[in-house]
Order: sequence, then structure tokens, then C-alpha cells
Amino acid sequence: LFNLFIHILTAILILFLTKKVLYYAYPNYFKLLPLFVALLFAVHPINTSAIAYIFSRAEPLAAFFYILSLLIFIRTFEKSKKFYIYSLLCFFLSLCSKQIAVTLPAIILMFDYIWLSNFEIKKVLEKKRYHIPFWVILILYLLFRYFYLGGIGDLEAQSTWSRYSYFTMQPYVVLRYIQLLLIPVGLCIDHFLVPPKTIFEFRIFVSFAVIIGIVVLMYILYRKRSNISKIVLFCILWFFITLLPTSSFFPTTSALVDNRVYLPSFGFYLGIVLFYFLMFGKKDSVKKRNTILLVNVVGIHIILLSMMTFSRNKLFQNPILLWQDVISKYPYSSRAHNNLGVVYHKRKDYNESLKKFKKAIELNQKNDK
Repeated sequence: LFNLFIHILTAILILFLTKKVLYYAYPNYFKLLPLFVALLFAVHPINTSAIAYIFSRAEPLAAFFYILSLLIFIRTFEKSKKFYIYSLLCFFLSLCSKQIAVTLPAIILMFDYIWLSNFEIKKVLEKKRYHIPFWVILILYLLFRYFYLGGIGDLEAQSTWSRYSYFTMQPYVVLRYIQLLLIPVGLCIDHFLVPPKTIFEFRIFVSFAVIIGIVVLMYILYRKRSNISKIVLFCILWFFITLLPTSSFFPTTSALVDNRVYLPSFGFYLGIVLFYFLMFGKKDSVKKRNTILLVNVVGIHIILLSMMTFSRNKLFQNPILLWQDVISKYPYSSRAHNNLGVVYHKRKDYNESLKKFKKAIELNQKNDK
């Protein structure tokens, strides 16, 4: 219930943030668009791993304070400077919730550059005294992690992934995230990926090529600087910047985890709604849209996602079904077999438990080779 409450509040903040982005691009934007973005965020089945799984509570909690900090920062320059201290406080609370908040100073800088300053560095520099405290807090936080906790990244992951193999896998992982957001088939509480042996593996090489293509697209959008290109650029930058803490050269225990796109997915949802907005409407004016067609298309999308979320949530009510779902998608995952064996053992089904433990040992030996 607490996770659901935080998720609802975060969806409301997504609505307000979308209104801000659209306002700077089109002051007379179609008023239902922010609601569409918030609803897609609220009902997407990929978020079951962040909401239905209690351990992932840190994700929505950090996202809530993250977006709230950004909104208050924007309000600081729209209304009054007295709100600024609350933006810093929310940044601190987001960091305390989860380390993914380290990207907020970069996101604030990006938002300022694109929307508040309209690509004028001089205007950004005029606000430097409002940006610098965020970076100071970030540096102090990283120093605390390094000297007190013993490292900046995930220390548990060092025995699972090398920095090289983890980094080379991430372009493939990022494209998988995009696929799961676009077509949520293959969602899983514990994805099992085999580390690449070389960057020239087909899946890795193609993924790097696609990422390079996206970078080129961002440069083209940056040079064009139309209202549409600015929104698309913002969507792409939001997605990639907020993914950096878990999709870079700092290894984690799992290379691909559904709940990690909880915050980055906002950029994807905004991009999808913008696509619908451009496709299902008249071409002569951004103010006139075929409202009925647009609402029906987005409504069908939301209903389909809701049905998939309802179905996926059933798995979290039964841990046996949850881990059987993992095994059906990743039959060679020793961890999935082991965890299912633990569940059977707790239920005193010792025969099934023993089978799963033996299978986990067998797979673990093969994976080590």
C-alpha cells in the first residue's frame, strides 16, 4: 500500500513535469497530453518490479523526491527564490533513498539549458549559484560512499561482472529496456544474461551501432532546435542520463533489472505520447488535433498495459509462480532454480526443493566453465 501510494504521487508529479515541458514548447498544448503521459507511467507492467516487489521500494521513493526537486527548482525561477532550499532538500532525500539520484544535477542543468535558457550558455551561467550547491552535495555524497562505504559502485558485483564485460553489455541492455517499454513481453524479476566474451559478438556490436545512431540523432535534433526536436532531445537525454548509474562502467549484481527504468521511463512515455500527438492529428496546426482518434488510440494503449499489469501482479502473490516465470524465460539461471528451491523448502516440499537445489548446482558449475 505504501509503495502504491508513492507510485500514485510520483505519477502526479510526472503529470506536472510534463505540463512544464509542453508549456515551454507549446504554451497552448493539448491539455490531455500530460494526463496521457502520467497514465502510461502509472499502469505500465514494467513497474510491477518496483511497486509489487517490496525490496524495490527505494526506486519509487527516490524518483518521487527526484522529480519533486526538479519541479521546485523550476518553480524557483518562475515564482520565487524562496523555494530553492526545498529543491536541495528533496535532492538530499532522493540520494538517501537510492544512489540513482546522483544524476539530478545533470538533469537540472539539461532542463535549464534546453527550456529555461533556450540553448544559451550565458543564461545558464547566470544561474550558476543555483546549480553549484547541487554539485557540491553530489561530490560530498560520492566522497562519503568512497571513504565510508569503501567504493562508489556496487561492491557485491565485483565477483559477478568485470567492468569491461559489464560496460560492453550495457548497449544491449539499454535496447532491451526500450523493447520492454515498447512491447512489454519478457518482463522478469531476475533476468539472466551471459557476459559477452568480446565486443564483436553480434548482439553487442549491433547494439553499439544503434546507440551511436541515437547519438547522431541527438546531434541532429540539437542543431535543428525546433519545438518538436527539443522535446525529443529532452526525452532521449532524460532516458540515457537517468540510466547512467546502473548502465555504465560501474557493475551491479545484475546487468538487466526491470525496476531500473522506473525513473528513466518518463522520457519514453513522453516520446510515445508526442508520437501519437503528431500521428493522429491535422498537420497544419499543433493546436488542432483529432481529439477522438487520439484519445481512443492512447486509451487502448493504456487499457492493454493495465491488463498486462493486472496479470503480472498475480505472479507476485505466489513466489513459486514468480520463480517458475523466471525459469521459463531463463532455464539456465542457477539463481532462479536455487531461489525456487528455497521457496519449496519453506513450504516443506523437500522433494521438489532437492531437485531445484541439484539443478542449481549443476547449472552453476556449467556457468563457471
